[in-house]
Amino acid sequence: MFYREYSDLDDEGRYYRFNVSRGLGQIAIEEARRQDQVTAATRLYIEAQGTFRQVKSCAKSLTGRNVNVCEDHVAMKILNSKYKVSFDLKGVPICQKFVPRPNDMDFIEKSLLPTPVTDDTDDIGRKVCILHGLGGMGKTQLGVAFVRKHKEEFTAIFWLEGRSKDTLMRSLAGCAKRIPEGQIPSTSRTADLSNESAIEEAVRHVRAWLERPDNTDWLLVFDNVDKDHLAENPDEDAYDVLDYVPGDHGSVLITTRLETLQELGDALGLRKVDDELSKAMFEKWYGKPLGEYA
Repeated sequence: MFYREYSDLDDEGRYYRFNVSRGLGQIAIEEARRQDQVTAATRLYIEAQGTFRQVKSCAKSLTGRNVNVCEDHVAMKILNSKYKVSFDLKGVPICQKFVPRPNDMDFIEKSLLPTPVTDDTDDIGRKVCILHGLGGMGKTQLGVAFVRKHKEEFTAIFWLEGRSKDTLMRSLAGCAKRIPEGQIPSTSRTADLSNESAIEEAVRHVRAWLERPDNTDWLLVFDNVDKDHLAENPDEDAYDVLDYVPGDHGSVLITTRLETLQELGDALGLRKVDDELSKAMFEKWYGKPLGEYA
């Protein structure tokens, strides 16, 4: 009835209907809990070439001829939602009394947030930001604050423990269980993380998923990459972090004590804070204005 009444919207390119035509016919409303089947059918639908063309046409209509945004990019952002992974910082140390650092946050945002591709620009590829400084300077907590603030800007955020090659491999393998079902082999989703070969296989599958050409809006955080693999006598746990950065797209945040990693991307050195931030930190920790201690 709606279409018959407003058919002129279709003629004007202002009416778009997306309908999963196959795979859901036998699922009644009361069986909506069969989420795995619903998800699989929907994924096949949105990956179809015909659907993409319709989404692209819709995106072009939404952006309008006077807006300098590439409809291909808008369409890909819509379809990219199939790679959405639920946000989770389980196991990551979080300071409840973290004091905002606006200038540092602004630097990270400019470096890592996904950048819309316009008709006048090309995709700039992978984005890398390095937070470096001595231990206790707040690198990890600044990273936590960034991912919390911008969790909706990325389709997937994986926090990786980078203290050693072993912990990094386990972190990467552990990401497999969070990747949407059907996009990675089930053997990796249920991998035994005490088995070295199972870990290696899961890591390969996670990397392959991150390297998919239309999966571009993810963020990897390599936390505590502090062992120099180029040292004269390198620690046996040291590794080259670039060996674990997949593809040529996505965003990567590295926290480290190694100044030598600055060359990998946009580098921000965290050092002693100024008086204003020091005062804010003191008041945050002790819950009352500094003047009351005079």
